[in-house]
Amino acid sequence: MKKKFVKRLLSGLLAAVLLVCMLPMTAFAQETQVTISNQNSKDNSTLALDDPIWEVAGSPEIILGEPSLISPKQTTYEDAESGKSYELAKIQYLYFVGSDYTVKSIEENLGNYIVTFPKDASNINIIYGWDITESSNPEDPEAPIYNYIKTLNRTVKQHGWALNPTKNEADIDTYAVYTEKNIYLNYDATMDMEELGSVAFGQASWDILNMHSEEIYDETTVNLHFQFDPNVIDVNKFTDDSFQNADLQSDMFTLKGYKINKEANELILICNWDGKKAAEAKAENGGKLDPIIRLTGVLLPIEESCLAGENASVKVENHGYVDGFVKADDPMTDKEDPKIGQIDGGEKDDTFILVKNDEKISKPGMIKNILLPDGSQVDSDTVAVGDTVTFQLNSTVPQDLNIVYESKDEDKDGFADGTAKGEYLLTFHDDMADAFELLNDENFKVMIGDKVLDADDYSMIEPTDGCDFEIQLNLVELYNAGIIEDSYLGLAPIIVTYEAKLKDETPAGKYVNTAWVTFNEEESSHDTAEVETFGIKVYKFDQADATKETPLEGAVFELKNLDTGKIVTGTSGADGFVIFNGLDEGNYVLRETQAPNDYVCSNTPIDVVVEKGGENVEEYYVTVEFANSKIPHTGGMGTTIFSIVGGVLIAMAGTVFVISRRKRRA
Repeated sequence: MKKKFVKRLLSGLLAAVLLVCMLPMTAFAQETQVTISNQNSKDNSTLALDDPIWEVAGSPEIILGEPSLISPKQTTYEDAESGKSYELAKIQYLYFVGSDYTVKSIEENLGNYIVTFPKDASNINIIYGWDITESSNPEDPEAPIYNYIKTLNRTVKQHGWALNPTKNEADIDTYAVYTEKNIYLNYDATMDMEELGSVAFGQASWDILNMHSEEIYDETTVNLHFQFDPNVIDVNKFTDDSFQNADLQSDMFTLKGYKINKEANELILICNWDGKKAAEAKAENGGKLDPIIRLTGVLLPIEESCLAGENASVKVENHGYVDGFVKADDPMTDKEDPKIGQIDGGEKDDTFILVKNDEKISKPGMIKNILLPDGSQVDSDTVAVGDTVTFQLNSTVPQDLNIVYESKDEDKDGFADGTAKGEYLLTFHDDMADAFELLNDENFKVMIGDKVLDADDYSMIEPTDGCDFEIQLNLVELYNAGIIEDSYLGLAPIIVTYEAKLKDETPAGKYVNTAWVTFNEEESSHDTAEVETFGIKVYKFDQADATKETPLEGAVFELKNLDTGKIVTGTSGADGFVIFNGLDEGNYVLRETQAPNDYVCSNTPIDVVVEKGGENVEEYYVTVEFANSKIPHTGGMGTTIFSIVGGVLIAMAGTVFVISRRKRRA
C-alpha cells in the first residue's frame, strides 16, 4: 500500500513540474523590458526616457561610451523627462535609423555629440537643440533651432584615376548654419601628407550641403569657397588650369565659373541660383525645398612648387561654404560662438584622392599589377607551372603634352582640332623573369581611358635594354586623332594588358617582373609584380634506422591537388627524395603507390597544406617524411629445419598411437 502511495505522489509532482514548464516565460516577465548595457564607467550623465518610448522602440540597447542605435520605423519621443532615469556614461553618438521621427524635449545636454539621421529619411521633425533655446524666427516659433552641427572623424575615400593612390583619413569638423537667406558650411580637414611629393584632388566629389529653404529667391550668385592654409599650399602657384572638369550637380544651381582669391589663399566656384527651378521643385515636393549642392569631377593639380613644405605632416584647412543670400552678419565670424540659426540638413560626403609620385603629377608613372579573374588587381600572386598570368601595366596621360596649339576662340584657351604639332613618345618597357613565357606576343590590349586602341595606334619596337618587349605610343598623334581628349590630360589611365605562362619544370620560388615607361628622354620609377610558386619535398627512409639516415630509392608517389583535381607522380632518388615543383597554394593528398624492393607499401595517405607564410613552408617548400619497413622473409635454411622437426614430431605421434591400440587389443 505504501509503495503505491509513494508512486502516486511522485507521479503527481512530476505532472505539476511539466505543467509549470509548459507555461510561457512571459507569464513571469514584466510587460516592458528595457535593455541597458553598461560597458564603461558612469559619469553622472542622465538620459530620461519613459516606458512608452521603450514599448514603441522595441527595447533598444544603449551602449555606454559607444555608438548607440535606436531603430524604430515610426517613433514619437515626447516629454521624456517625466519617465524613468538611467545613469549613463557619455553617449558619444546617437544614430536614428528609420523613415519618420518626431523628437521633443529629450532631457540631455548633447554638447558636441553627434546626431545623425539617414539620408533617405522621409520626414525628420526635430524640436530640440544643443542648448535648448527659444526660436529666433518670429514667423515660425516652432521652427527647429540649432547653434551648430559638429561632425568628427569622417573618412576620406578613394575615387577616380591616379598613380599610386593612397587612402588617407581626415578629421573633419563641420559647422552648418542657416540664417534667413544665408547658407554657410565650414569644415576643417586634417590630412596626413607625410612623404607626399604632389597632391591632387582627382575626380573629387563633395555633397556641399543638403539645405532646407522656406523661401524662393530670384537668380542670385552663390560662391563656393575652398580655402587653404597658406603655410601648406600657396594658391599663387595655381594656374588657370587648376580647376578642370568641374561639375555642379544640382537642379537649382549651375556652375558659372571660378576665380582665385590670392589674398585669402582660396579658390572660389561661382554658381547661379535658379529661382524658377526652385519654385517648380517646391511645388512638386509638397511645399518643401531641400536642394543638394553636389560638386564632382574637380581636378586640382598641385605641383611640388605649390607646397610650402615637402615630406611633412601638414594641416589643410578647407572651408567650403555658400554665400550670396546674405542679409545678416557673417554667422561664422567666431566659429566657437556662432550666432543662432536654422538648419534642416543632411549628411555630407567628402571624397577625394591623394596622389603620391616621385615626379610631378604631370609626368607619366608606372604601376605593374596582376589582373585576377574577378577583375581585381594585386601586386603579387601564387600560381602553378603551366598557369597563365595576366599582367597589367598602368600609366597616365601626362598633363602637358609639350605641343604647340592654336586657339579655338579669341576669348578662350584651348586646342583647335588637329593643330597639335611635335611628338610625345611614351614607351612601355617590360622585363619578365626567365620563368615566364610570353603568350600571343602580338596580341596586346592597349587602352586609354575607356577606349581600346587598334594595333595601328601603337608600335611594337625592338628592345634595346634587355627587356622582353617595348610598346610605343605617340600621344600627340593620338590627341590629333581625337583618341586623347582634353579631359584626359593628367588624369586618364593608359593600360597595357598581356598574358604570360609559368614554364614547366620551374622550381619553387619567387619570380619578379619589372616594368617602367620612358618619355622625352626621361624614365619613370620601376615597379614590380611578384609571382610565387611552391614545392613539396618527400623524404623516403628505412623505418628501422632511428637516425633516419638510410634513404630509400624507387618509391613511387602520387600527389593530388584537391582544389583542381590535378594528379602528378614522382619517384624517390638515391638520396631518398622526390620533389614536386611548381605548385600553387592549396590542399593536397600524398599517396605511396609503389614501395622500394623488399619494403612494405604504405596505404595511409597524408594530407598536405601549402599556404604562403604557413608554418610548414620553408624557402617555398613543404617537407614530408615517409618511413617504410621491410617485408618479413619466407624461405631459406630456417624453413628447412622447421620442416624436419615437424616431420619427426608427426612420426613420433603416429608410433605412440599404434602402440596404444596394440596394448588395448592385448
